[in-house]
Amino acid sequence: RSPRLRLGGVQRLVARIAKLAVSPSYFAAKTFAGIDIRRYGNKTAGALNTYEVIGLMPAITVAILDAGKAFFVVILSIYLGFNIYYLFLIGLAAIAGNIFPFYLDFEGGHGLATTAGVVLASLFLFGRERASYVAILITAFILLYIITRNVIKRVKG
Repeated sequence: RSPRLRLGGVQRLVARIAKLAVSPSYFAAKTFAGIDIRRYGNKTAGALNTYEVIGLMPAITVAILDAGKAFFVVILSIYLGFNIYYLFLIGLAAIAGNIFPFYLDFEGGHGLATTAGVVLASLFLFGRERASYVAILITAFILLYIITRNVIKRVKG
C-alpha cells in the first residue's frame, strides 16, 4: 500500500531529496586540493573529473558517495511503501539534484554514479523476474552518459 501524498507532500519530498544533492566531488576538491573542481578538467563536479584532476582514491570515494546517496533515497522510499511512480520520480529527482545542484549554480556532474545508485536500488524492487526493467534502466544509464558527455563537451568546449 502506497502512502498518499498531496501535491504539497510531493513538493516537500522533492525538497528533502534536493538537500541530499550534496556534491561530494566539489567538497573533495576543496578539501584535498583547495580548488573548485568545476574550473578544471572537463569542468563538471563529478567522479570522472575528480579522477582526472585530483586522483583515483578521491574519485572512488566521490563515486561511492554519489551512488550511495541515490541508493539510500530509493531504498528508503521502497521501505516506506511508495508505489513505482513515486519511486521513478524520486530516482529522477536524485539524479537531477546531482546534475543541477542549486547551491553550485546548477553546475553539477553528469549524474552517472547517482544513476548507478538508482539502478542498483531498483534491482531490489524489480528482482530477477523483471529483468527487462533493469535492462531499460541500464540503457537509460548509458544514454545519459553519452548525451551528457556530448552536451558538456559542446557547451563548455
